[in-house]
Amino acid sequence: MPKTMQQIADQFGVTKQAIQARMKEIPYFKEDHVTKNGNKYMIDEVGVKMLRNPAKAKRQYYANEEQTTTKTEEDKLWDQIKTKDDQIAKLQRILDQQQQLQLATTADNKELKEQNKRLSGFLEETKSNVNSDKENDKYDKQKQDNDQKNDNTNKAEIIDNDEIKPANKETNQNYKKVGFFRRLFGK
Repeated sequence: MPKTMQQIADQFGVTKQAIQARMKEIPYFKEDHVTKNGNKYMIDEVGVKMLRNPAKAKRQYYANEEQTTTKTEEDKLWDQIKTKDDQIAKLQRILDQQQQLQLATTADNKELKEQNKRLSGFLEETKSNVNSDKENDKYDKQKQDNDQKNDNTNKAEIIDNDEIKPANKETNQNYKKVGFFRRLFGK
């Protein structure tokens, strides 16, 4: 049953102002335990018990407040943990995909290296064939050059050190004897 401040003061053997001071010590006391009836303030039974020992009431209030705060902080922490777990799972999936891609790339790389080795072998065979063909062509060209030199030597007669007389009579008509200094200085 609710009581007035004067009734509570008489019951505790203190003044009305002491009851008001105790009410101010306890946080949210007026909001939770005091109602106005006409021009008098009425305090419920829980409020009367709290006024009997305001220090204990204050400790209980802060303990309850701390528990509430702790619960909300725990809820926030659990939400953060859940978010982090989701992020870890997503990163794990991405890492798995990256590893699979790396394995596929490595396999492709090995295959390309093997193809490169095979093609290098073919290239070496082709080069050796080409080199042997080039050597044969070189030998053939040298042989042709030697044969041609021999033919030219047979076509011309060497008369003296200063001039060469061609074996062909047609070119003999246009041929003019030129001395060494004239050939050297061009006069």
